[in-house]
Amino acid sequence: MSTLHKQNPLTSDQWQSLFPNRAGLNPGHPQGYTTDFFSYNNFTQARNEMADYLVKIRKKQGINGELISITKKSSKVVYNYSDVEASWYSNTTPETIINVDFADFINTSNSVNNTRELGAFLANISKETTGGWQTPVGGGSLGDYARWGLYFVHELGYNVTNSAGAYSQASTEYPANPTKGYYGRGPIQFKRICTY
Repeated sequence: MSTLHKQNPLTSDQWQSLFPNRAGLNPGHPQGYTTDFFSYNNFTQARNEMADYLVKIRKKQGINGELISITKKSSKVVYNYSDVEASWYSNTTPETIINVDFADFINTSNSVNNTRELGAFLANISKETTGGWQTPVGGGSLGDYARWGLYFVHELGYNVTNSAGAYSQASTEYPANPTKGYYGRGPIQFKRICTY
């Protein structure tokens, strides 16, 4: 797969300045990380790998459900996800089709929108993984949590002994698998069974 991005949105030095306390940079990380889990190279690799995917979402206004096709461009493999009843296909309501090309992430001809998209993304991952709230984990001034983005890799409350069942609320509609953990992990931190 070739790199589909025209430019890097940040330099390695800017990444270091934004996230100086990333998981694994300093000894004694509370989750045991000893290497730079959220490194600049890992960010760049993830961005390039995501650029290989196209997503097509088909919806009908007022009709429950949607059809989603995910295509890996390099291999042409398509995964179809259907969350509709049979009547969806025969319903004459016109479809709305949304096409998403992940190669466009922070990579369009509009530099203002690219900057906005990057800012929103970095704010979200920083908030979800911060190691500081009012007073940061590693010390610092009140409210100094901004420098602690990408500190936690797993949701607080998760540990290796309670991973199965972590954040699993009882639900008759969406019963949890007792052997699976529905805790946030990685930079986006999806959690709870409703988001899995």
